[in-house]
Amino acid sequence: MVAEDLLPDPEICSVVGIARATLYNWKQKPEFQLAVAEYKEVFRKRILSEGIARVENRVKAQNSRHDLLEEVIRDRSIAYDDPAIPGGRTGLLVRQIKHVKVFEIRKSVQDALSAGDIAESDLSEDDFIATKQTRAVEEYSVDTGLLAELRKLEDITAIELGQRIEKKELSGSIEFVEQAAGTLNEKLLSAVVTSPAASVPGVADPA
Repeated sequence: MVAEDLLPDPEICSVVGIARATLYNWKQKPEFQLAVAEYKEVFRKRILSEGIARVENRVKAQNSRHDLLEEVIRDRSIAYDDPAIPGGRTGLLVRQIKHVKVFEIRKSVQDALSAGDIAESDLSEDDFIATKQTRAVEEYSVDTGLLAELRKLEDITAIELGQRIEKKELSGSIEFVEQAAGTLNEKLLSAVVTSPAASVPGVADPA
């Protein structure tokens, strides 16, 4: 129980039925410390051999999530198969509900329309006024979040299987990189100058 470290010492003592002083004394003994270390190593190996600690289990879980996302795409392609929804058959769209304000024509403008003083084509934004009402409007857009998750799963799986090398950014400024390159060039030049001429390809032996 000490090696598992799931419970505080007082609770361990309560479960085992010993005094806290007894457990404290045991912890000072080398043989007890060795036993705890051995159990910790057993637990560590068990953890590394189970669950997502194993590469094959992680890849299997990633494949499962990938399949579920593909199922979402297939279901959407059926649900959104409507000529009124451009791209609906791809299954890559997501429906969103937006609440927009409702506008009405100003009364004075409405009276002018009714009297024939102005035409509807003459109306501008200033002729409308916002009301307190809203209207639900359906919108369809490409589900970039789903696509990003699919790419992420594919990238992680490729890296796990050694099919792709994970890119890591180089730390340091451009000036540091340039300085390091210059230092390397100086060392190479120095090595050529101080080396025997015969060891340099293309240079005749002075002797």
